[in-house]
Amino acid sequence: MVTLLVVQHEDECPPGLLGRWWADDGCRLDVRRPYAGDALPHDLTEHDALVVLGGHMGADDDATHPWLTTTKQLFRVAAGGGVPALGVCLGHQVAASALGGRVTPNPAGPQTGLLRVGWEEAAGRDALLGDLATPRRGVHWNDDVVVELPAGAVRLATAPGGEVQAARLATSVWGVQWHPEADVDVVFLDLNLNGRDGFDLLTTFGTRARIGALVSDFFVGPTSRFDLGNALVVDGKEVDRADSGQEVTVLTNQTPFYGESGGQIGDTGKIISGEFNFEVTDVQKKLGDLFVHYGKVIRGSV
Repeated sequence: MVTLLVVQHEDECPPGLLGRWWADDGCRLDVRRPYAGDALPHDLTEHDALVVLGGHMGADDDATHPWLTTTKQLFRVAAGGGVPALGVCLGHQVAASALGGRVTPNPAGPQTGLLRVGWEEAAGRDALLGDLATPRRGVHWNDDVVVELPAGAVRLATAPGGEVQAARLATSVWGVQWHPEADVDVVFLDLNLNGRDGFDLLTTFGTRARIGALVSDFFVGPTSRFDLGNALVVDGKEVDRADSGQEVTVLTNQTPFYGESGGQIGDTGKIISGEFNFEVTDVQKKLGDLFVHYGKVIRGSV
């Protein structure tokens, strides 16, 4: 049986989907929680692979989270011995730092939301990510990014803002900045605790089913409803219909043309059809490439 050493940094970042998939494939997960007192091994002689999950701390916060020093050593052991290793979000940053890269707060600010994965040409030939290198998006919430890759590393994906999104950091070590482990429960837990501005799915969507559609988007591709239609939210709950006089949040994957600048971010105006008039008071691009329209139905029903 394949045994995976999984380093979990906090309760809010469990193995999630990844853990269930590996268990379904017959792997044994040895999950260590050093923040709760679990000891980390200093080598991988009793494990077949290493997985390091995300967390709120910085990759180089060894002084306040001393297990990070041991975690970095484990990445170096994996790289030196050809042991498969995967870093997720913080884990990606810890691996990069351990192998000679550099991690800093993102100069462009936090990455939050469902962002498109910008695969590089090398990704299609990669042993781990090659089969995934097709159009898809991933859940992001991070303040720091890898600004310099280790010597010999190969960039496999680039985020919309130009940041390193995935890399092969050594022959057997990979890192991804997004959260492939994030299922509905993980996303809800993070939102309930953090309430990230611009990533408040609880009030934008209001239903676990809608968040589930977003989370699964990384694996199954864009959902038809977001590409072709709208999601309506009234008083924090998703609805199928909004009537005249109601204030509404409308989510679309494409922005209708209205207003003086054609429906750009921050624009106002009216969307007029034979069935309804919708007065737009603000437009924001909050969630990846999804546009959020705030406004009021002034005639008919949406």
